[in-house]
Amino acid sequence: MRPSLRYYRLALSAIRTLLLHPEYAQSDEMLAACILLSTYEMIDVVGESLGSHLTGVASLLRTRQVHGNVAGIRGACYWTWYRHETWAALRTGRQMSIDEAYWAPESIASFSHLNPEDVANRVIFIFGQCINYCNDNTTGKRREAKAAELDQALDDWKAKLPSSMAWFSTEKPEVGQMGSNHFEAMWFVFPHS
Repeated sequence: MRPSLRYYRLALSAIRTLLLHPEYAQSDEMLAACILLSTYEMIDVVGESLGSHLTGVASLLRTRQVHGNVAGIRGACYWTWYRHETWAALRTGRQMSIDEAYWAPESIASFSHLNPEDVANRVIFIFGQCINYCNDNTTGKRREAKAAELDQALDDWKAKLPSSMAWFSTEKPEVGQMGSNHFEAMWFVFPHS
């Protein structure tokens, strides 16, 4: 057995034990440890079990009512989990464990007062909704309405970008070529770079 896998299993065993004690189970450190272990899982696991611990982390987030508006380590854990979850759901073709019915960013008129991380989190949230849309079996008018809603959400996000985060170049998709990209490419400069 690889040493990394051995340590991973030891850490899982320790976390299971600590989760039985309320004073540890409710700590921010426990939530952060679970996120770190799920990060290892994202790197090492393939196939159907990819993201299996993310469901457990989702349960911890729900029971503690942690969401994207929570500050500090809990908010950082939520957004780290959300990024892992979008990747696992995309990779495995499943829906997200937590969707917009649990929490959604508050609608605001402008992003000018938000920091770049919060602006990025908003588009990651929309991306998660797009993954749910792609992995949903809904058909007909309801599906069309959801597609229009997501398209509008992306347009709104783009329109609200502050000038410090505007794209500096775009490239239209090539039409008619086999395997061509169907989406417009956009390049951004991160304002803190």
